[in-house]
Amino acid sequence: MYSRLNYKQCNASNSLQECSENFSDNEHKNKDIVNNLQVIDKNVVNLTEKQCKIIQETFKVYEKNGVDNTLKVFIRMFIENPEYKYIWPQFRQIPDSSFILSSSLRQHAIVYLGGLKSMIENVYDKEKIEILVKKIAYAHIKWEIKKRHVDNMVPELLFVLKDILPNYNKDIEDAWRSLYTIIGNLLEKSKKDQKNEKLLFHK
Repeated sequence: MYSRLNYKQCNASNSLQECSENFSDNEHKNKDIVNNLQVIDKNVVNLTEKQCKIIQETFKVYEKNGVDNTLKVFIRMFIENPEYKYIWPQFRQIPDSSFILSSSLRQHAIVYLGGLKSMIENVYDKEKIEILVKKIAYAHIKWEIKKRHVDNMVPELLFVLKDILPNYNKDIEDAWRSLYTIIGNLLEKSKKDQKNEKLLFHK
């Protein structure tokens, strides 16, 4: 299954390094911005009540073995998109042969699961969801995470959900697709907001 883990250097590795260095200089400013986040458009989070219920109920099953399920999602994503390994500095020096079983990947899954859980616990609260995603967006600016990275997780997440949910159906698929579309859209929106806020901050 893992024979396709043939990683190649990310073309954007130099810009990622530069971005990381610049971030350390401005990190305290970003924290000030995060603490003053405001919701601009609640309509961005447009999940139906039925979709919210589906997401929360199916996540209960996912969370029972949450870290391992998240690792499965990551492993499948890295197999399909091997260049993603070079987005995160903590992964770059890990040999391909030991990457899957590395403590760094497992820790990343734990952190990711925690963020996902926070969003799902507040899935009915549009304002809270937007603020949570904005905080995640600000934390990920140094890694240049984009909407396409979020989009590319969806097929792998759905594969795992289909494997663990005996009642998996199109409603479940649509609900989770909608959630990740919202996350991706809010990520891009937050990055634009941040650029505008930084311009104001430096005036």
